[in-house]
Amino acid sequence: MDGPGAERRPAIISQLLRRILMVASVVVLSALLYVTVTGLFGGPTQTAPFTVDVTVDGANWTVRFTGVPPGRPPGDMFLLIRNASSGIMLPRVSFDGLSASNWSAHRALYADANPFATDVRPGDRLEIEAASYPLGSTIEISDRTSLLLIKALA
Repeated sequence: MDGPGAERRPAIISQLLRRILMVASVVVLSALLYVTVTGLFGGPTQTAPFTVDVTVDGANWTVRFTGVPPGRPPGDMFLLIRNASSGIMLPRVSFDGLSASNWSAHRALYADANPFATDVRPGDRLEIEAASYPLGSTIEISDRTSLLLIKALA
């Protein structure tokens, strides 16, 4: 035998379940907002900056890499050289193309200081002929997607 409140029990349980679900969804949305704002799952990764030291010995500029973002093979790295008026003197060429056999064409050479490593690393360098690319020329080093460095030869 059912008592006088038997018909109301499912309605009360349904209201209680609805309130619990509303509170739970507010809690979940608040937690998601917190994670998004604080970057708990890791924000965008910072890549190491591309840094160089430039010296000249009279005949050549030496551009020694001191900081290189990891995982970039020489075939995916490029050099472009501009004159002091921003005109292109050396069109974009990959580091692989800057070899001793191509010196006469580019007057620039990529020297791998880490021959057992497959990527460009600190210690590697560019040798650039000073007579072809005089003081005030600017080098631009890029990878396939972004410009990593602009530096005046000075």
